[in-house]
Amino acid sequence: MKKKEIRELRDLTVEELAKRVGEEKASLYDLRVKAKTGQMEKTSDISKSKRKIAVMQTEINSRKKQVVSEPLKA
Repeated sequence: MKKKEIRELRDLTVEELAKRVGEEKASLYDLRVKAKTGQMEKTSDISKSKRKIAVMQTEINSRKKQVVSEPLKA
């Protein structure tokens, strides 16, 4: 992923990120099926898709940790 794409992900809400993770996982499944049936030319797309999922999951988890680690304000 390019830095520009990562910046765009940081602007999304956690719910939008979770939705995109689901979409990317579905896409990854389709890529794996294509690879197994021999219909895929660029197998590097599988690793790119896995990396996208990892980046989005990392962003989701970092936001959850920020919310938990913030002290309660009275």
